[in-house]
Amino acid sequence: MTKTATTIEEQISKLESRGLTISDKEKAKEYLLDIGYYRLGFYLFPFEKSYPRKKGRDHQYKDGTNIEFAIEKTKQLLDFIDSVEDAYNALPLIEINFRTKLIYEVSNHYKEDPFWYVNDKVVERSFIENDIYKKEIEKIKDEDVIKKDISEYKRNIAPAWKAIEFFSLGTIIMIFDNIKDKQLKHKIAKHYGLSQSDLSNYLNTLKKIRNNCAHGKVIFDMTFPKAISSGPAGELRGEQKTSIYGAYKVLSFMIEKISSNRHLEMDKAILAIFNEVKQEKVCSIIKNNLGFIDNLQQEKLS
Repeated sequence: MTKTATTIEEQISKLESRGLTISDKEKAKEYLLDIGYYRLGFYLFPFEKSYPRKKGRDHQYKDGTNIEFAIEKTKQLLDFIDSVEDAYNALPLIEINFRTKLIYEVSNHYKEDPFWYVNDKVVERSFIENDIYKKEIEKIKDEDVIKKDISEYKRNIAPAWKAIEFFSLGTIIMIFDNIKDKQLKHKIAKHYGLSQSDLSNYLNTLKKIRNNCAHGKVIFDMTFPKAISSGPAGELRGEQKTSIYGAYKVLSFMIEKISSNRHLEMDKAILAIFNEVKQEKVCSIIKNNLGFIDNLQQEKLS
């Protein structure tokens, strides 16, 4: 059955029917207008009787769950998540560094062809002919630098060191994945002490996290569809391979390769913020869903 939009009053009624105590309905309206009914559901999830089960939920809340109490805990959790997202502001450093290494190594390997990114002797033909890639190449022609290059030199595309600067992270990862010369890919990956497959896996992990942060998505219990590789970033077990903890370990590892001590600063900052969360219930949610607080505390950061 297709669901329809609901009013604030209907949302409050539904929450009450599920066992949520609401003593101040006017205040509850403010909460719902501020956070949103749909998003609030993600953060109220740990208060459900069936938690942590995600399938076959009846959305019934535990006895004594009060919306004011739940909102207070939710705000603490949101503050913590915001701080985690702030840590991912380091992602542009990784993206720029990888982009630079890719352009430098491949462009110098194929000095005779400044347009190697559309050469099927360098990159897999199936990728070059992919409509998404073609659209990306067309899209960057609106950039002033590219527009000027094409006009000045009377050509259809710009050289790699100009064009790739404007490609998305997802596109430059795909370029790397589709380079035919495995030795060249190994040379690029070696900059980070990684294998070709681990570098691709790590970059795709960070791309997923960055996209979620950029679009304001809930990340405290997000999972990754593809497991994060256990490798130089750390031995990951079980749920760590698809959790925020695994992603954070990847971020920390990559930053360490680029900026000395930055990874340690981020870990310390996360722990400092965690220590400010006084409510035991919120601490439990963070530990269970983010999965990395206890692990970080065991890694010379206590």
